[in-house]
Amino acid sequence: MSSWLHAELRLRLGSFELHLDLAPKGRALGIFGASGSGKSTLLELLAGWRRGTGQRIRLGDRTLEDASTFIPPEQRRMGFVPQDLCLFPHLTVRENLAFGAGNTDQAREIERIAEVLELSSFLGRKPHALSGGQRQRVALGRALASGPEVLLLDEPLSSLDTALRRKLLPFLMAVRLQFDLPLILVSHDALEIEALCDEVIVLDKGRATSRGEPAQILAAEAAGHPNLLTGIVQEQTPGGAAVEVQGGARFYVASPDLKVGTRVLFTLGSEDLLLAQAPLAGLSARTALPVQVTRVEQLGGLLLAEVSCAGPGAPKVRVRVTPGAVQELNLVVGENLMLYAKSTAARPL
Repeated sequence: MSSWLHAELRLRLGSFELHLDLAPKGRALGIFGASGSGKSTLLELLAGWRRGTGQRIRLGDRTLEDASTFIPPEQRRMGFVPQDLCLFPHLTVRENLAFGAGNTDQAREIERIAEVLELSSFLGRKPHALSGGQRQRVALGRALASGPEVLLLDEPLSSLDTALRRKLLPFLMAVRLQFDLPLILVSHDALEIEALCDEVIVLDKGRATSRGEPAQILAAEAAGHPNLLTGIVQEQTPGGAAVEVQGGARFYVASPDLKVGTRVLFTLGSEDLLLAQAPLAGLSARTALPVQVTRVEQLGGLLLAEVSCAGPGAPKVRVRVTPGAVQELNLVVGENLMLYAKSTAARPL
């Protein structure tokens, strides 16, 4: 499948140089890296807010920039959500969304955007009367109202505390599902990248140091990086709920607020999981699943065993192990083991 974007980005600013080629393999590309690595600059080049030197950008069948072409930002059809949001303080939510739509009649689409982002009851309010999370959703809605061909998200949740970021993450997931737009997400939050993106590029000093599947690449970037799973609540249990993931495996989550039939996104820390060669008795762990080893590798400072749950489309889970455990458990690809986790290890988002 050909990529929806082909870009050769080139920019020199003093001693800093950005040199990066993009051709996303999936619909959502994550850009991960520390402050000053060039993440925001990359988006500004794509959007046309900065002009590179000798670079080429092609979106679908349109050339946006090359040696003889420069399409201005307002004609690139890229919905940009900047870090500072830039909402108009004197306009209501509805008017901010309508500004994104420009001169086109998108009243019906604005209503749909407001519904997906749960803004319908706030359309008459001005930004000062909104919470931080609500303002973030308005900025996202305004970008969607412009009818873009791609969304550019520049750390859209970075100004919020961790708890609020986790509450807003499902809204970004809903946007990807409901509007089916390709997107590029810049973030220094590994969990956001893994939840939303098919592919990630790790950027350092303007260069890609690694790229590939988020679950694999980001495990090398942060010790104890959690597994991210999604499933449907099947039953309420004392102190929590049983959540069934694709393939039929059930994980027990220690949260009394999860309702049967709802979809839940939850994490499992790789350091919170145990592997055994045979079923064990007398453990406090609620989750006990047969798994098969699919990979054992050194990622940065971590030694991780990747195991697959049973069933079609079942998720893979990474478990942090020691070199001694690799030998004692015979951790080789194809080995059948048992996976154990306390319900407190599964944390809903």
